[in-house]
Amino acid sequence: MPAKYASADTGLRFAMALLFPVSATTKVTETTAIQAYIHAYRVPGMLVWPAACFEYAAGLRLFLGYRARPVAVLLAGGAC
Repeated sequence: MPAKYASADTGLRFAMALLFPVSATTKVTETTAIQAYIHAYRVPGMLVWPAACFEYAAGLRLFLGYRARPVAVLLAGGAC
């Protein structure tokens, strides 16, 4: 990547990284509503906690840039 795009790449990575902790915080603060929502799709409601932990960890890794590409692939839904 040319050096002139490095700052834009960093800024966009930070913006994308902020989406995941916000989503995880919503899962933690609105647990009952989120559990009801995912239960409607026949997913156990207790999975809201691992999902929130994954989003916190993934958002932090994106923000720090540590192994950002594999984390981005996982957040995008895998390599399907």
